[in-house]
Amino acid sequence: MTFDPEFSDFEAVRTRPSDELRALLHRGDPIERAWAGWALALQIGAAANPELIAAAYASPTPGVRSLLLVVLASHGERDLLETFAQDDPDDDVRAAACRYIALAHPIHDPGASDFLAERLRNDDSWRVRAEILRLLRDDRIVLPRSLIEAFAADEALDVRSLVAELLLSAFLPTGSFPSALEPRVVAETDQDLRRRLTQAWITVGGGRALLDWVALNPSTDPTVAAELMEALARASKRFEWSRLKPIADRQSELLDGQVVCLLHRNSVRAAWSWLLEVWARPLDSVQAANDRETARRDRRAYEAARTAERHLRRACGEVVRDDLSDFDLAAITRLTEQIERDREVGREFWLEDEGIDVTKLPIRDQPHFYVIDGLFLERIRALLPMSDRDRQNRRTP
Repeated sequence: MTFDPEFSDFEAVRTRPSDELRALLHRGDPIERAWAGWALALQIGAAANPELIAAAYASPTPGVRSLLLVVLASHGERDLLETFAQDDPDDDVRAAACRYIALAHPIHDPGASDFLAERLRNDDSWRVRAEILRLLRDDRIVLPRSLIEAFAADEALDVRSLVAELLLSAFLPTGSFPSALEPRVVAETDQDLRRRLTQAWITVGGGRALLDWVALNPSTDPTVAAELMEALARASKRFEWSRLKPIADRQSELLDGQVVCLLHRNSVRAAWSWLLEVWARPLDSVQAANDRETARRDRRAYEAARTAERHLRRACGEVVRDDLSDFDLAAITRLTEQIERDREVGREFWLEDEGIDVTKLPIRDQPHFYVIDGLFLERIRALLPMSDRDRQNRRTP
């Protein structure tokens, strides 16, 4: 039916006689039907319910049905609301009916809460699920926590976000992170939500809970694990070696750099052997990077080595021969031999001789990525048993 300009707004409709409103309720265009229903309810109150109910069932327009349900909810037609919440073919109408059910009952009403819990379990529309969870967030209803957790991995981002908001608000004040959300930190596809979950987990126990989870789940994608560890590093979290060692033992170049960054300075001596290996790793690669992936790998190795070197420098003066194992001695020997070879062929030290700070050069111009200065080299060599040649050289004036 063509819109009648005579009924251009609600005020123009509201002043019409009841009989004319009844006709408009059934034969007007969608907005006219909705206005007629509201106007009729204002004129005759709950006496209009039978006609409003008939019009709600008969209207082909979801918006009209929803608007008529507002009036019927205010008139106490709770059974009708439940019928529309269960049976209406339109997702938005069912969601609206669920909201009006909660608003038509007292706060935390057991009957309304039970009905909406059943709808949450069984309605296949994410719009309905999200509406019910919003009612829970607004403290209109009460739902079992296990039911909320069941939708942590819902296909709809709106639903997952609401579940995360509800669970975090319940758990974080107690100093814990909800176990139902732990897998979501890894599996969540929305970057913003995953970032929110990660930051929330970092606040629990100084980040130890998140790091322990990474350590205890070795099957986690290394890229995701590195992302979580990087978030800990950005939050200036540092940890003892015993917590980081299970991750270091995976021998992942992607994770090693994060382990080095997260290592607390008081744990350097405990991690000495591993740091030596990380420090020496770029020296093993003498081939130029010919592809982007190799370049990324080499850059990660370089950055990890530089951080490992800083750790080793700080601890070098504290380490004595008796602290070292045979493995440490072998690593130091291999490392110093590599450095000496590089010194002989001029790969490393020619820039140092020119007084150039290699660390400030672009990555493509860094021979073997970095230079180890002579003083530090001598400190490392001093940890080794003295060779016959060294003894001879020391006796020679």
